[in-house]
Amino acid sequence: MIVGSAGGLYPIDGATGAFLFGTSTYSPINTCSSQNSVAIADVAGTGPGSGWHMFEACGGPHQVTPIGHLYDYPLPSTPSSPPPWPMWRDGTDHNGVAVSTLTPAYRRSAG
Repeated sequence: MIVGSAGGLYPIDGATGAFLFGTSTYSPINTCSSQNSVAIADVAGTGPGSGWHMFEACGGPHQVTPIGHLYDYPLPSTPSSPPPWPMWRDGTDHNGVAVSTLTPAYRRSAG
């Protein structure tokens, strides 16, 4: 996961909370103040600027940094190891039955 803050942009392991890619509390990807979320886009085309990219808009407040910045981070087309992804309704055909954890008294009747 990517976390933006006034101190910069941090890649964090979502499962453990560990910093990734050689970053730390005092060493973010960059030190630009990020006050919003990054954007992920698949840029159309066949040239070097096409494909999946992460964009970060940062800077400010105006009294501290009068000029904002837009950073573009190219992303790999596919992850090095595909993460597990739970299937909706337990399969690719999506026709499984959702399991209710409610007691029978709170379930809606089928009739």
